[in-house]
Amino acid sequence: MKERIKSAALLLLILLSIVQTGMLWYSSPSYQENKQSYIQPPLIGNEEYNQIPLHERVAPYPLVLHRNGKQGWILPHDPEYGDFLNRLHQSQWDEPEPITPRPEDWNRLYKEAVGVELQFIHDLPADAVDVMNEEEISVSGIDRISRIWIFGDSERKGTRLWLIGDQEQKVLEAEIDFPDFDDWFEGVERGALQPVKPHFVAGKIPVDTKKNRRNPVFPSAVYLPDLPLTVRSFTYPLKRIKVDDIKWLFTDPNQIWTLPSEEGDTYTDGNRMLQHNRQTQTVVYRDLRSEPQPSTAAMELEILNQFMKTHNGWTGSYLLDRREKEDHIHLYIFRLMVNGLPVYWPGKMEKGEVRPDTIRLKVSADRVAEYRRSLRYLSSKPARFEDRLLPGRDSVIKELSDEGLSLKQLRALFPGYQVEELRGHVRLEPVWIALKKNGENVILNP
Repeated sequence: MKERIKSAALLLLILLSIVQTGMLWYSSPSYQENKQSYIQPPLIGNEEYNQIPLHERVAPYPLVLHRNGKQGWILPHDPEYGDFLNRLHQSQWDEPEPITPRPEDWNRLYKEAVGVELQFIHDLPADAVDVMNEEEISVSGIDRISRIWIFGDSERKGTRLWLIGDQEQKVLEAEIDFPDFDDWFEGVERGALQPVKPHFVAGKIPVDTKKNRRNPVFPSAVYLPDLPLTVRSFTYPLKRIKVDDIKWLFTDPNQIWTLPSEEGDTYTDGNRMLQHNRQTQTVVYRDLRSEPQPSTAAMELEILNQFMKTHNGWTGSYLLDRREKEDHIHLYIFRLMVNGLPVYWPGKMEKGEVRPDTIRLKVSADRVAEYRRSLRYLSSKPARFEDRLLPGRDSVIKELSDEGLSLKQLRALFPGYQVEELRGHVRLEPVWIALKKNGENVILNP
């Protein structure tokens, strides 16, 4: 009897175990239900702008070609501009070494040599040159670079590169293996090269070989066309980034809290902060964990470029305008380029305001410490365009005189665009931009 009871109890336990296992099996969510699906963060800008190589993003404009005392321009929208920068990026340099140019060297460079002069609007940190080449380049003995000059050297039968610091009056020289330099140069000359003439803002050419033997002033020039330039004016629709799209800069956008204010909301997760100003339509993102630590400009540029690409943050063709020191770390200012020319918003900015013509980033150690930008940006396609005439040399020099300026007071002079705001649109009108040696911009409107 007892044996039958034991058998029945054992059978009941087995049946209960089977039922429980089945209930657990069918009540548990499947692997597919447990697996968290990846949500693609909103991508703000056009993919085209975010594919611009870093060596192009820090490059100067325009390129000035020299042959036997004659000069011509290449602007960033010309195919030859990108081709040159790609060749420069792939070229091989020797380690640059300091030299002291003789007056004869400067005269040969401006009057006889076949070469390309790359003029930075604002001096480039010397260690940022590293991003312009695939190989690691060690640059020492100079802090900031004003110009890069690449030219054929008939005496030594090769191609030379000069890194020129106009403020420090220093030059570093290297031999460079530039792919098919002569062929590239001749190909450009056969194209539609814009002729220009030098107007010296420091020194002069020819350098007096007797008076300036020991410490000659480095000659440097701005370049102007004799005749008016035909430049296209554009009208662009203005688009706007949603603040929710910027929130994806947080690791988990769902784990943030909001602090409202009259100006706008502030969002934070304890490690990062995003401030939205509704009146100026700007946002400031800060990483609260960042601490000032030394780093090279090349590394900082790589960090900020990768940061921007994670959310397609480049909403236009933004090139490096300048680097400044602020709050013990470096501030990088990138300027919008349209049709190969820089864009400038008119008027004085309110405190903390950023217009769509610039994007500003601070880098500290291994991260972006601050990201400041406008939520407004230009559509990738213009609504309309028409050709304008940008005045030539005589009109520009007269306009400078009317502004109380002489060429000797300038650091740079170049064509660009000034913005006229319309309802929901902006019109870009071609103008000349005069950069004074104290850093102030003067927009000329002949």
